[in-house]
Amino acid sequence: MVKKDTSLMKSIGSTYIDYMERKLKYFEKQSNKLFGRNIRQILLIHANAINADYLNELARMYEKNNYKFVTLTQALEDKAYTTNISVFNRNWGISWLDRWALSQGKTGEFFKDEPKTPENIMKLAKVTNE
Repeated sequence: MVKKDTSLMKSIGSTYIDYMERKLKYFEKQSNKLFGRNIRQILLIHANAINADYLNELARMYEKNNYKFVTLTQALEDKAYTTNISVFNRNWGISWLDRWALSQGKTGEFFKDEPKTPENIMKLAKVTNE
């Protein structure tokens, strides 16, 4: 049964933007640990309802954190993208920063602070997918 709960929808959207900001901060730290600087990063987002509804807020959050949007070609000009990778995951995608870290032998402690999907979102996803 589909229910139009606009209050819940707004709560999920707000949680999403907060989560993405925590991910942004996390990947900034990872970039600095690996390369000693914040590299030009590539944001992969999927074509789905939440991104359609919150794309403007997501872009504002990045700009608030002093990010500027560049083309993929410009991002790939960063020499970090020439870093060797020896770790490939076939069953699920991981970030390039994670691939570089694993290829350099980084283990659990290096990844310990990655933000997890909020519990309330996981519960909603489970209910929705049952």
